[in-house]
Amino acid sequence: MYEEKSVTKKYVENDMNCQFFINHPKPLGLPKFFKIKEILKIIDKNIDIEYNKYNDFGSIREYSSFTRNRLILAIIKEIEKKKRELAIEFIQNKSNILVWMNSVLYKPPDEAGENEGVRYIDVKKSFEDQAKITN
Repeated sequence: MYEEKSVTKKYVENDMNCQFFINHPKPLGLPKFFKIKEILKIIDKNIDIEYNKYNDFGSIREYSSFTRNRLILAIIKEIEKKKRELAIEFIQNKSNILVWMNSVLYKPPDEAGENEGVRYIDVKKSFEDQAKITN
């Protein structure tokens, strides 16, 4: 019976929603700016991709043995990618981060050659090393 009964798209959607929202209420340690609707879009997109490969999910046995794990891994991979994109966008839109970077981290030394930023010497050394390599 379980080898013959075909898995529906609705069954897969419910399974993935349980996997990412019930089993893991805060999926993958997502930051506050990552919206649940983004996860739902990623889940739906990956379900469609998997379904379109064979126009079916197979039997319950095939789904649980092969398709389910592949689908979960694809969703996690895409969530991680989207999380990184949103984090970079979030940082770029914060002007106080840019001020901190420019005035604390990478600030060049003053006229007396002192009080440089925390990362200024490392960046300067890296730049000089790269300049030597290219010359």
